[in-house]
Amino acid sequence: MRKILIAEDEKLIRAGIRTMISRSGVKIEEILETNNGEDAWKILQNEKVDAVFTDIRMPKMDGIELVRKIHEMEKPPFVVAISGYDDFEYAVEMLRNGVLEYLLKPVEREKITDVLKLIESKVSAVEKKKERDAYTSVIDKGSYRVIMFYPGAPVIDLQEDFKAAKLPDAPDGDLYVVNSEDFSADDWAELGGVGISAEHENEEELSRAYQEVRGARLTAFCTGGVVCFEDLDRFKEYPDEELLTEAARTRRIQLIGTGKQKELLNQWDNLFDAAAKGLISAEDFKNEINLSLRTIPRIYKSLFEERGLDERILKLEEPLLCPDMDSYREHFMRFLLRLNGIWEKQDDAEPAKKKIALAIDYIKDNYPKDLNMAVVSNYISMNYTLFSIAFKQHTGTNFVNYLKNVRLKEAKALLVETDEKIIDIARAVGYENYKHFLKLFRMEYGVSPTEYRKNMQKEEF
Repeated sequence: MRKILIAEDEKLIRAGIRTMISRSGVKIEEILETNNGEDAWKILQNEKVDAVFTDIRMPKMDGIELVRKIHEMEKPPFVVAISGYDDFEYAVEMLRNGVLEYLLKPVEREKITDVLKLIESKVSAVEKKKERDAYTSVIDKGSYRVIMFYPGAPVIDLQEDFKAAKLPDAPDGDLYVVNSEDFSADDWAELGGVGISAEHENEEELSRAYQEVRGARLTAFCTGGVVCFEDLDRFKEYPDEELLTEAARTRRIQLIGTGKQKELLNQWDNLFDAAAKGLISAEDFKNEINLSLRTIPRIYKSLFEERGLDERILKLEEPLLCPDMDSYREHFMRFLLRLNGIWEKQDDAEPAKKKIALAIDYIKDNYPKDLNMAVVSNYISMNYTLFSIAFKQHTGTNFVNYLKNVRLKEAKALLVETDEKIIDIARAVGYENYKHFLKLFRMEYGVSPTEYRKNMQKEEF
């Protein structure tokens, strides 16, 4: 649940109810409080509240009047009435007016927990109905596609722009359904690693669409960009399946713990690079990773006595929970290096720090160009994987976000200090795709470049 409102004029009772709600075990984002019905009604007019716990006897507006007003709302919250024995007749009237539950003072902790669980189930049911109504309304318009992103991908503005609706209960990513007429693969490219199903006609085909989009998402995860189900045929020839042999797998795994850091990283990098280039299938890559993750604890059982390694293995077993191959590779290599016992020693920490400083200078001097992590790591003569890990350790963010922040910061300065067209500013900071620049800017700052420029001009007067 997002928000609960407590309306109770007695401070100690109000504090007690708040404490019991906080300790109930039911997840609640925010608890609001007030000591009278009038203020409670004002809060409800300005805040989206899931449930109200209200006393009957309160100053300015009593609980009965508050409940009557609540039930005039278009989308009323659930209401729990709280009172003493003397108010029983009033409580009965409140129950007739749609109050979900009636609690007697002194309120028992178990009662609070039970009613919160009841409300949570009802709120969940309402949310699921909203989700279903949203995606069925898209499907009912005609043919549709299903799009799959990594979990938590920032697609709110895209949802508004392209009339996409989220599908519930996806275990390995965020699923959205979009009407075919509103669909363009380029519109989703900035999120990276996006899978898209073929076109479908009715709700009965959602299961098939899910299987398609999952395969497309896995391939997009490995190769980057956007992959539509119809395009999977171009990934069917895999010339480097030697990497999937038992001998190759044994070689990669047996290097752990030998102290041969460079060879260890190179062997595993070969597997990741082959998947990224389409030289092995995305499904084979995932199966190979999972097989390796099941084998490593058996071979290096003593190393797994260190607390936390088993949990790390579990997190690595589902690559699709990461945005893309680069981010997953970073997590995987960190795990290998920790297991290898080399990275934590950091014998070369100082040279790495100097190289990252050199990389940062290079980025700041060359951000308008077509930069990527391979270009910069080659410039400073550092292994790609080690560069990724070291860069995040020294800057606090990954390479992609750092470059984006440098570019957008410069774009803000140009918007304020010059009269250049926004499309020219986008190119000046390294974005040839104007639409992509607009999306990134809005996602980062909450306003368009045009709105930002206008707002900053207003502040000058």
